[in-house]
Amino acid sequence: MPRKRRRKTLKPIPALGRKLLTLIQAAGLNQLELVPEYESPGLVGSVNRIKEVLDEHTMGNGRQLNMLFSCTPWLSLERINDMLTQLEISLQTNSSDKEACVYIIGIATNANREEVTFSVRSNTFIHRPEARVSNNGESTYNTGSRAPYWAILEYRRGRDGKVYCHEGYAHAAYTLDNPVPVDSNKERDTLMVIINASSYAGRQENHPDAISLSKPLFTSKSTKNGVEEVIHPDFILNVVPSKENTVTTFIIETMGSESEEYVERKLQTHSWMEQEGVLLTDPPGWPEHSDRTFNSCLLKHIFSAGKMHQ
Repeated sequence: MPRKRRRKTLKPIPALGRKLLTLIQAAGLNQLELVPEYESPGLVGSVNRIKEVLDEHTMGNGRQLNMLFSCTPWLSLERINDMLTQLEISLQTNSSDKEACVYIIGIATNANREEVTFSVRSNTFIHRPEARVSNNGESTYNTGSRAPYWAILEYRRGRDGKVYCHEGYAHAAYTLDNPVPVDSNKERDTLMVIINASSYAGRQENHPDAISLSKPLFTSKSTKNGVEEVIHPDFILNVVPSKENTVTTFIIETMGSESEEYVERKLQTHSWMEQEGVLLTDPPGWPEHSDRTFNSCLLKHIFSAGKMHQ
């Protein structure tokens, strides 16, 4: 059994956020096929893929997910009350002690600590949880600065019997049409370069046969010298060079703070990520300064991918 290293742990994603990210992952919305053909899923297409997951999957107790989750942020309190009532009847039948909760999911145009705003066909729908909205990776000073957002809101029945919005979670998305989850505006910039560089590579005569991107939403494990470490890369890019049966994996990290603690922690975790693929940082050469752009560095690696296996 590999031994686990002890290290400073990052702030965990709340349970409500894990529900949202699990559905996004199940719908494949954290993955993009960039070459040979890249097409944004679109806002409606993305929401429909979440709906398909809800319609096709059940919980461990056999209850359909679409009984608990809805992708219609314009639902009235009366309709949410109906969903809760159905759920409460079902829970009584199963002799469950769990409190009935209904969840609203969608892509929001704004989210701060007090409210989440959805815009649908020029109409605005605002949800205000009694507990604050938890915005992934944001604090008081920058809350709401990374729109658009994937958002999930939990509705419950109060002691007075009335339905109310209990809490919310928001996670920044790349764009409304291509809502890959991102953890910061810097990550959004990195993703833009990855998409544009892959598009350019795909138009060249010696283009790779395939380029695919994954945005890991949860941690994974890497093993080195019999020791196990938890890692969480920002992006994973797989490149299949032209006329080759090899795949080169690039682990791409967006670098943020320059504090000593951050640099030390990142350099440590990067040594483990290098077990999983070729590590690239944005900016290149981090923490040292480089005059090279991430775009030029990435293109060089994309076109030399096959040679790395020789």
